[in-house]
Amino acid sequence: MDDVAQVVLYNSLNINKREKIYILSTGESPLVDSLIKRLTIIGAYAYVKQIKISELKSLINYGNSSFFRNLLKHELKMLHEMDAFIGVTHDINTFEMNEIDNKNHQSYYKYFYEPIMKYAQQTNKWILIHAPSIALSQLSKQSSKEVNRVFEDSIIKFDYKRFYKRAVDIMKLLENTNEVKIIAPNTNLKFSIQGIDSDYCDGKHNLPGGEVFTAPNLSTVHGYINFNVPFNSFGVNFDFVTLEYTNGELTYFNTSNNKRFKEILDSDHGANYFGEFGIGLNPYIIKPFTTSAYDEKMLGSIHLALGQSYKSAYNYNDSTVHMDLVLSLLERDGGGEIYFDNSLIMKDGVFIK
Repeated sequence: MDDVAQVVLYNSLNINKREKIYILSTGESPLVDSLIKRLTIIGAYAYVKQIKISELKSLINYGNSSFFRNLLKHELKMLHEMDAFIGVTHDINTFEMNEIDNKNHQSYYKYFYEPIMKYAQQTNKWILIHAPSIALSQLSKQSSKEVNRVFEDSIIKFDYKRFYKRAVDIMKLLENTNEVKIIAPNTNLKFSIQGIDSDYCDGKHNLPGGEVFTAPNLSTVHGYINFNVPFNSFGVNFDFVTLEYTNGELTYFNTSNNKRFKEILDSDHGANYFGEFGIGLNPYIIKPFTTSAYDEKMLGSIHLALGQSYKSAYNYNDSTVHMDLVLSLLERDGGGEIYFDNSLIMKDGVFIK
């Protein structure tokens, strides 16, 4: 993990001597040890807070808005003294949170996690990392060795300069496009992106990196889409998600767990609308992990996120939810096509232009 830590501290965050870095680790990842080691070599200072999954579960399960507000005050005092923030997630059981009521999750995110992230982002030196674990290996149906290899390759071997050039080209396409159309098995969806900015993820704030994204104009989303990449959200697996929109309004949904999905949609008004449209471009991620931190970067995939829109590609959709739903367009998964203003741009996960 030493090489990954080097990318995080030098490439992503550009950490300097005497800077103070707050590392918030959920679970126990070897990556944290490597980060501490590298920080001492730089001459920077690590302030580490490690929370066991069982402790986090208890906090969410028994906490309320007042409890989280008070906890937030303490954390913000600590963050105020920091120059950078690193959030590391290391799962021990991806289903550990599935018995917690969705309202408890909402309260935790609204009154603690989201304010923490908004404050950390003000420094511009912040990053979130979903580290490999046995739980992630089991969830993705891969060996621990394979998961570690993909994680390290997608960060260490990733050609950031080449990606930047490709990302700029795709962003130019997006910014000159009015309508996007997605055609795939059980999918025929269109929406406008006119007037919405685009951006890219190159590992500055999220690792692995490797995506370009914008957002739909809310009232223009029309048609239906079947997301064929399973994902885990709040401890619940969704094997598939089918959504149908009519003139921007969600009119139908069907998933492998409709009850839990409805609870997420009911979180707030914005949870029913797409806040992001992205294209995965990381060549080292070629199989789903059932975890959005990886799957949204998977080469040959696109994703739409229900909920909060990013500031850099803002479509005025606000929500406590940001749930990435991924569609693989690779031929092995049924294939598919992406059109920009009726011009074929991608076929079976490969760019035509």
